[in-house]
Amino acid sequence: MGSVFTLQITVGFFVAPFARWADVLLSPRWLAVLGGVLSTIGFMCRAFVPNNTILRELVFSSISGLGFGMVDYVTIIDLEQAFGDAFPSVCTLNMLTSPIGIAVLPPLFGYLVRNYGQRKGIFVLGLLTSTMIISGVFTPDGDKSSSTARNVSPEAAEGRSDETHQLVEQNCEKTTQSPGKFDNWLSLSKCHPSFVFLTLLLGLNYYEYAGWSIYLVPYGEALGVDSSTAVWLSTVGGLAGIIGKVCALLLYRWDHLVLPVGLVIPAILLAITYGVSLVWDDFGVLAIVAFQSGLSLSVWASVCGSWLPRVVCQSHFKNAVTVSFVISGLGTLLGGFIPGGVIDITGSYRPAFASLAAVSLVGAVISIIWCLIERTTAKQTGQQRSR
Repeated sequence: MGSVFTLQITVGFFVAPFARWADVLLSPRWLAVLGGVLSTIGFMCRAFVPNNTILRELVFSSISGLGFGMVDYVTIIDLEQAFGDAFPSVCTLNMLTSPIGIAVLPPLFGYLVRNYGQRKGIFVLGLLTSTMIISGVFTPDGDKSSSTARNVSPEAAEGRSDETHQLVEQNCEKTTQSPGKFDNWLSLSKCHPSFVFLTLLLGLNYYEYAGWSIYLVPYGEALGVDSSTAVWLSTVGGLAGIIGKVCALLLYRWDHLVLPVGLVIPAILLAITYGVSLVWDDFGVLAIVAFQSGLSLSVWASVCGSWLPRVVCQSHFKNAVTVSFVISGLGTLLGGFIPGGVIDITGSYRPAFASLAAVSLVGAVISIIWCLIERTTAKQTGQQRSR
């Protein structure tokens, strides 16, 4: 089931290039509806098609992941076009559904499987997924002609405290970036070096998130915690994720603190938290580990996911979303299988969580370097304007 879960999420991210291409042909509304239909079909087929084999699970989970990815792509694009400078806060509110799902769905699905069987449990998840079709119908079509202009007034742009972000729009060529031209993808990192740091941190975050969410409960079970009790570690982590989103919302009030507080501190805390789990292994300590890691991962993911319009211009935004989705998918794929391989080789979960601690330290180093570069750039920009 862990492999199926990883595959579904990974396909959802890797479908971004297809969604970027389909965005040229279909309106956002129909793209969202199509995504909702595919996601529902994947779950319903898993519930009703006989022959419960691994191949069947992989195929239908891939179909669901395809649909989820299309809906996610449309959601991010529409939120940025609709809310402009308020995108970080709105995007984080949108991401609140992820920790809520982590907190609620494992106990719910476990209850359904124990009382009604796995097929009926999957059928209920399919019914919940089908609501995305209705949401897609009400998705605004958007205005493709305005794809090179942010939804921010000149007065609002001049009042921003983030001077580095103002240069993002000023120093980049204002042309629509076609998904079919390879040079447009190369110019993304050339025009926006900060985007490279953002995508690296995003990939590391999803690597850790996948390893943490998939192996946290089995880790507790391996340490002797009863399975019915260990499942609540996921709920604790999900609840902490909700609190992390709220913390990120509050953090956006101070632009100059977002990167150091939202990236550096969570990465360091994650390394310490995983280290604690290697030494103490009773349920109380694991619950604290689940809470702290869920909180830190949530803040880290919120900043990385919502700060994208601050590091790329509007003409590059859709391509940037596509690349960030692919990097997130790669992180999810590796985060699901590399720790799993470590567990298979060593026969223990401890080395896997030790590797997650090492990844956190790498993320902290990258975050510190990015913060120093951003601070230097902002300082130089301020000196130039004062002349």
